[in-house]
Amino acid sequence: MLYFNLSHLHLSLLDSHHLPLSNMPSTSRVAKALAVTSAFLGFTAAQSQPAYQTRNLTPDGFWHNRYHALLSMAAYGEYDDTCPVQTFTEAAKLKNFPESTRVPWLVTETWDTPSGCKGFGAVIPEMNKVLLIFRGNYDMEQNLPLEVSSWDELGEGIGATCYNCTVNSYALQGYLEAKEATNNFALTRQAYEGQGLVFSIAGHGLGGMHSLIASADFNYQQICYYSHTYGAPRTFNQRGALWYNARFNGEAGERGVFNNDQYTEFIPATADYAHSGTTFYYWGVNATNSPQPNWTICWPDEVEANGGVMLDACVPQPQAGAGTALQDHYFYFTPVSECGRPSLYNTEVVDDFLEFHSDPANADEPYDYTGTATATTTYYQRPTSTGRSRTTVQWSPSTTDYYYSSSSSSTRRYSSSSSTSYRSQPSGPAGNGGPGSPPS
Repeated sequence: MLYFNLSHLHLSLLDSHHLPLSNMPSTSRVAKALAVTSAFLGFTAAQSQPAYQTRNLTPDGFWHNRYHALLSMAAYGEYDDTCPVQTFTEAAKLKNFPESTRVPWLVTETWDTPSGCKGFGAVIPEMNKVLLIFRGNYDMEQNLPLEVSSWDELGEGIGATCYNCTVNSYALQGYLEAKEATNNFALTRQAYEGQGLVFSIAGHGLGGMHSLIASADFNYQQICYYSHTYGAPRTFNQRGALWYNARFNGEAGERGVFNNDQYTEFIPATADYAHSGTTFYYWGVNATNSPQPNWTICWPDEVEANGGVMLDACVPQPQAGAGTALQDHYFYFTPVSECGRPSLYNTEVVDDFLEFHSDPANADEPYDYTGTATATTTYYQRPTSTGRSRTTVQWSPSTTDYYYSSSSSSTRRYSSSSSTSYRSQPSGPAGNGGPGSPPS
C-alpha cells in the first residue's frame, strides 16, 4: 500500500521512461520532490503518511493521472472550449516542450452511439500523447445490465489470448458501436501513427468501462500501453482482469476512486466481475484549491494477497467535509464538465450538472440488483473484514441526503435475476501460460 500527500510536484508530463537520459530529472531533484509531504486538503492531521515506495510509479505519475482525470470530466462539457483555456494552453505546452510547433489542443474525432458510448479523440502535445476519452452516461448507468459476453466478440483474435475471459455485454456493445462508427477510430490512429507520440485511453463511469475494453483492444493491436478509469464499475471477470493487469501495470493501469464514489461498486464482485488495474484512492476536499489531492495506492498483488478483497484503505468511504457519494462520483480532480478549474471540491458545479437528471447512480448500500438489471449470479454474499471499524453510507430517497453508520463487521448482500448471454466458469488462477491462458 502506498500513501501520498504531495505538493508542488511537476517534473514533466512526458512519461519518464520515454525521456532521453539527458532529459531525465536529476536524482537529487526527484528525491527532493518526493520528500514533500505537506497537507493541503483540509483532512484530519491524524492521517499518518508512510514512507514513499517507488514500485512502478514514475516521479511524474501524479500529473500523468491528473490530466487523464481532467479529460474524463471535461468530456461531459464543452471540452473543445474549456480544455485549451483551463489546462492545455500554448504556454503550458512550451513550458515542457519549448521547441514544439504543434497546436496545444486538437480534437481528432467524436462519437455518440445508441448504447451510450460517447467521447472524443485528441492530440495533446503537453502530454506527448494521442488519446481516446470516453464519458459516462448518467441515465443509462441507472439500470446497467449485468450480462457478460466472451472476449471473442471483441474480434481480431483477442479472445484467443485470454481463455474464458468475459466482459460486460452492454459496455461491449457500446464500444463496438463506436468502433464501427469511427472505422476503428481511424482519425485518431492517423494522428498517432509515425508521430512519435504515446497512445493513451481514459474514461469515467460507463465510459470507464468502455475505456477498459478499448484499452484491451488497442493493447492487443500493440498501440496502447496506458489506461485510466475513474469512477468505473467492474467490467471484466477475474481472468480478464489478470490479462489487463499484466499489460497495464502500476500507474499505466490506473483505477481511480474518489472519496465515497459508490458507483465503483455498482457491479458486485462475482465469478463474472473483478476490478481491473491499480487502485488509486483519492481523498479529501482540497480546501486550498491545490491541483493535487491526497492519494493512496493499493497494488493488485496486495489485493491478491488479501484474498482478492480490496484493502480497506482503497474502499470508497466518506471523508470529512465532503458531499454525497453521488457528488463524489462527479469530481475527479475537477468538477464534472470542467477541465481543471476549479481544483477545489465544488458541489455547486456538480449539482448544476445533476439538476437535469433524476435517480442517483449511487444506490443504497447494501445494493439491490433487482428490477431491470440482470446478472449471471443469483445470489452473492461478500463479508467485509471482521474486527475493523467500517463506515457505511446509506441513501434516504425522501431527502437525497446520505447518513453514515459505523460497525465492526458487516455483510454486503446482492440479489439479482439469473439471465445471461454467456456464462463464464468460476474465476481462479490462470494456467501455466500466464494470466488468462487455458488451464494446463
